Amino acid sequence: MVDIAQNERILDVRSLVSGYRSQPVLHEVSLRVSGDEHVALIGANGCGKSTLLRTIMNLVKADSGEVVYLDSEITRLKPEAIACNGIGYLKQTENVFSQLTVRDNLLLAANWSVSDSKRRDTVLDQFSTIRDQIETRAGLLSGGQRQALALAMILARPVKLLLLDEPISGLSPKASVELLASLERLREQFPFSSIVVEHQLKRIQPFVNRVVVMREGRIIDDTTDTTRMLDAGWLDRRYRNEQSRPGNDHSV
Repeated sequence: MVDIAQNERILDVRSLVSGYRSQPVLHEVSLRVSGDEHVALIGANGCGKSTLLRTIMNLVKADSGEVVYLDSEITRLKPEAIACNGIGYLKQTENVFSQLTVRDNLLLAANWSVSDSKRRDTVLDQFSTIRDQIETRAGLLSGGQRQALALAMILARPVKLLLLDEPISGLSPKASVELLASLERLREQFPFSSIVVEHQLKRIQPFVNRVVVMREGRIIDDTTDTTRMLDAGWLDRRYRNEQSRPGNDHSV
């Protein structure tokens, strides 16, 4: 088990600037995440949420600023080195190997050995929908099962920080509840902090204890009052300058 002190600083993003093909998306973004914090990173489409996660993982290169993880700068480390250091990243799509079985996906991701059997069993126990499909090709799984597999692959190794990019997008209400409940049980057994980007705010509100709002590539609000996520007026005032405004999934 990876121990996390409650006040331990896990992540420190400092004045981060990044974008695509010389088109800036993030503008001097700074964000700190400590142990036992679970952050909802919200905002309208195109405001920079996914770009921030991708820049933390160095999948998008930072033009300036730095990313510090556990007091070590990781801004220019290779993504695989960042992952090996304890940051898990669930991307939106193509996050499993469709032609491989569930078992082979897990083995490839974690290189599980006999010494990892306790963690393996714990993870699979929480994601029972894939435990029962261990010899099934990943491409034949339902959407909820594929997301469970992708998360099991990440959590196969010790993780201190989990970055989730729309983890329940496209899932049924039942599959969404089951996935988040499994994650919550796993973080009690293998403590980690998290940042979750998601538009279905009502569903993730019980999962988080802090809300950070982005607009036009900047952080404009930061609160521990997660009930704000359910306040349509509060959301509208923070989203209103974006091209797209919050819809039903944002408000309730």
